[in-house]
Amino acid sequence: MNDKQDLIYTQKTLIHAFFDGFTNGIIDANKLNHNEQQTQIKAFLNVYDKISEHYAVVMLPILGIIHHDSLEQLQHQLDAVSRQADADVTHYFKVVCEKQGTYEAMVNDYKANFEALLKGTTLSTQHCVLSNKDKSAFYTMTNEEQNLRLLVRTVLRAYNCALQTKSSLQQFNQATIIRIVLDNADLMVNGKPTIAQFIDECTDIHELYIALLHTTERYNVVQEELQLEMERLITGSN
Repeated sequence: MNDKQDLIYTQKTLIHAFFDGFTNGIIDANKLNHNEQQTQIKAFLNVYDKISEHYAVVMLPILGIIHHDSLEQLQHQLDAVSRQADADVTHYFKVVCEKQGTYEAMVNDYKANFEALLKGTTLSTQHCVLSNKDKSAFYTMTNEEQNLRLLVRTVLRAYNCALQTKSSLQQFNQATIIRIVLDNADLMVNGKPTIAQFIDECTDIHELYIALLHTTERYNVVQEELQLEMERLITGSN
């Protein structure tokens, strides 16, 4: 697996994964059909004022890991922000994203995904295509394995946040989780959506995972992190 990955693109993919997880969590929590767009919009509007809070809870630690090589130093910076009388979530994200350019990219991706959610949908995966002109001069502090693990955590935590808006007794829909992880891992590994090329050729989910991720090593990382994160959510240790 790759040692480092493009920082802006990895950030973009993780943000897309959050909104994909959260959107589908709301749909599952309310037992909606994916073609009921107007009903979905109403469900999203019911949690409109909570989305940014859930985003901060999930994404501040996730983005902090890809942007910073010293999480201890980052925590000191965040503690300093918390002591400011006028501190708000914007200040925290600026510290986490570190550079103005990466912060602005984060804000733009947040807005694009948020607008799609309020229209009752998720942002098209075509929004997450890594082209040469989009490549940044910065790389993640994490390697590809770590980024795949962070993506799985993002999906599950966002989905869980959405379920909690309805009831603490909501159950995870495994089919939904598999689909979201497949779509977003596809983007992270391949830099564009490629799933349509393989979905009719593969006979089961395992084959589809291998086709998208290309190696058993990546597949094992994703599967292991799915199990670990589910255990963390159940025990409250994440």
